Amino acid sequence: MKIASFTALLLFVSGIVLILVQMWFMPFETKLFLKILFTIGLLFIIVLITALVIKEYFEEKSMQDSGHLD
Repeated sequence: MKIASFTALLLFVSGIVLILVQMWFMPFETKLFLKILFTIGLLFIIVLITALVIKEYFEEKSMQDSGHLD
C-alpha cells in the first residue's frame, strides 16, 4: 500500500506540475497536453483502485484467518 500511495501521489503531483508548466510556458500543443494529462489521470485512478482492492483482500483474508469472519 505504501508503494501505491507514493505512486499515486507522484502521479498527482506530476499532473499538477504539467498543468502549471503548460499554463505558463505552453511547451505542448493542446491536443498532446490533453492526451498526456488524460493518461496521467487514468494511471492515477488505476493505481488507486488496484491498491484499494488489494488492501481489502488482505484485510479480509487476515480477518478470516483470525476467525473473525466465517
